[in-house]
Amino acid sequence: MPVMTTYEHGAPCWAELSTPNIQRSRDFYCELFGWSVYTMADTLIGDVDILTLGGVDGPRVAGLLDMADVTLSPNWTCYFNVRDLPRAADAVREAGGEVFFEADVGLGFMALAADTEGAGFGLWHPHVQVHRGAHVVDEPNAMCWLELACQDAAAAQDFYGHVLGWGKPTEFQGATSDKCFMWTMTGRPIARLVCADEPPPDRGSPARWYPYFAVADCDASATAAVRLGATVKVTCTETVHGRLASFADPTEATLDVIQLRPRS
Repeated sequence: MPVMTTYEHGAPCWAELSTPNIQRSRDFYCELFGWSVYTMADTLIGDVDILTLGGVDGPRVAGLLDMADVTLSPNWTCYFNVRDLPRAADAVREAGGEVFFEADVGLGFMALAADTEGAGFGLWHPHVQVHRGAHVVDEPNAMCWLELACQDAAAAQDFYGHVLGWGKPTEFQGATSDKCFMWTMTGRPIARLVCADEPPPDRGSPARWYPYFAVADCDASATAAVRLGATVKVTCTETVHGRLASFADPTEATLDVIQLRPRS
């Protein structure tokens, strides 16, 4: 089990879904991935559902928030670990992005921001390592990496290089004609960049971050997702990184899964 005891500066560390129907989201994800859930109260940001593997005492894998404004679309907020949150927030502004929220929320320092194309993301610096983010990654039913859908690959590379210290990503051939890149950290894939000439019509705003969750069997997970109320957006497809699929969950939030290829 790839246990994450700590995260490097700039590494993806957490994904949290804001949903207009938290009970429906709990039911769907707990049934699909075998997750358990408990609620953590916070006086500043409100209650957060913590999703875990192997029972409520198991490792944390993701979060759920009850969306206050049900007229908004459900969305994932993807967080990146940073050593110095005020400095990272300043770097966002220097690179042309925006910072909407920045505070000590008790468990750590948090900021919500957007890049130059409007893709929202979070920055996180924990006070104690128990709140570091996801406790496991890269295994079935846990997050494996994040994906950024955008329209300007060069601008995205410059922005995240300045804010998170990422190097130049590796270009690869995707399942479509879109330009595709992968950022790695210490040899581990951490974020994919997919640059389309036109924004995907089913993904909302042109630029957005999404988590990918690993599964043991993409086809079996696709069948289960549809049975539980999801709608297929991308059928199971072979790619250089594994067999993947994309869905709209029962609340219309995007869900991406991948059956990872064994790493050499």
